[in-house]
Amino acid sequence: MNNRISEYSGISTSKVWREGRYFGTVDDWLEKKKKEDGAEGLWRIHDNLYDLTTWMKKHPGGSHWLEYTKGTDITEAFEINHIRGNAEKVLKKFYVRRAKGNRSYSTTFNEMGFFKTLKRKLVDRKLLDDGCTSPQQKTKILADTLAVSVFLTSLMGTFFNFWWFLLSGSLLGLLGVCSHNFFHMKDNWRMFYFHLSLMSLREWRISHVLSHHIFPNSYLDLEVSMVEPFLNFLPRTDKRIRYIAWTITPFLMMCLAHVQFIRRLYLVLIKRSTKLEWKEELVGFSFPLFIYIFNGAVSPWEIFLTWNVVVATASFVFTFIGFTAAHHHPEIYHDGDYLGNNRDFGVLQLAAVRDRSDVDGNYVLTTLMFGNHAMHHLFPTIDHSKLYDLNPVLEETCREFNINFKPMTVKNMLLGMFQQLVRNYTNFKLHIMNS
Repeated sequence: MNNRISEYSGISTSKVWREGRYFGTVDDWLEKKKKEDGAEGLWRIHDNLYDLTTWMKKHPGGSHWLEYTKGTDITEAFEINHIRGNAEKVLKKFYVRRAKGNRSYSTTFNEMGFFKTLKRKLVDRKLLDDGCTSPQQKTKILADTLAVSVFLTSLMGTFFNFWWFLLSGSLLGLLGVCSHNFFHMKDNWRMFYFHLSLMSLREWRISHVLSHHIFPNSYLDLEVSMVEPFLNFLPRTDKRIRYIAWTITPFLMMCLAHVQFIRRLYLVLIKRSTKLEWKEELVGFSFPLFIYIFNGAVSPWEIFLTWNVVVATASFVFTFIGFTAAHHHPEIYHDGDYLGNNRDFGVLQLAAVRDRSDVDGNYVLTTLMFGNHAMHHLFPTIDHSKLYDLNPVLEETCREFNINFKPMTVKNMLLGMFQQLVRNYTNFKLHIMNS
């Protein structure tokens, strides 16, 4: 990569994140973090080490989060997922010692910085009720309605015509976006809706929650690297298929769910390098089973074909919304762009995301199109139905810190994604920074 671009890596300058990126797994990513983070087999938060082994089973969010992250630096994850200050009190009981070296990441959490100030305002003004980080009733109703609709429309397809399967797949893609609201939270059964699309809850809790949400648009962001080398969102000078990416993008979107499912089977059955969550995987097979039970006249081969049509359609809808929602545009930070000296975690998040004025404020669109994305990135455990009400505090804090955070539109982001795929130059003036 061109030196002029590589010198502006914003979050981590370690070469390990540039090596072996293509076709890497979430487990590979975790192993790299363990080598880089200086956690010494424990859990690192800021410059302290904690032994949370005895707390794992008691962790209110579920034991998986601590199992995944043992031996890594969880500073960012701790800060954004524990808002009200209660976790800090519990954490003191598990203190072991100071870490030996400095953190591997440049992000900061100064008490008077942007992120901590915003977080403090939300708590001090009592804007977060006790249930804000639990699934809200209308979000549960929306998810359940989508799930029922997915099954019913697919069944209608077996009696009528092919278009019903495309509708079922589109609804399944929207259900995938909606279920993303649930897998950020403590363990709950609705998070398993995600498996209907054949994508893995475990993988996405790592690639999305622990990687993308903390290191968006960087070399550490698995949602960027998982589509490389075919789609290159980072501003690299060695992009070999820049404009070809425009033509293959729809095909890749359609194949993503199948590719992830086949890769999981390969890693388990052939490589034997990872563990498959069999109970979770069975959720995905409830779809063909439902068709078989309620329309026995359909042959197994027809069920298999229609199931794959639905999954491919869902994959396209889910990925299309994800790639065009909030992150990829030439005016949005990608690793290699110049950030300036302010490395506050909240500022870095805002640099790598944009809201959309024609989505935010509408609850259904927000929940089904990754809306209010800035607040969601800063505080991901808050239910989507609550995010819009917190925007005034975000806007106030941006003014206080002289941050020019302006929304775009759906059209801006759609066109911007294709522009970003071919961008191979450094952005030296991010519009978010007034200075």
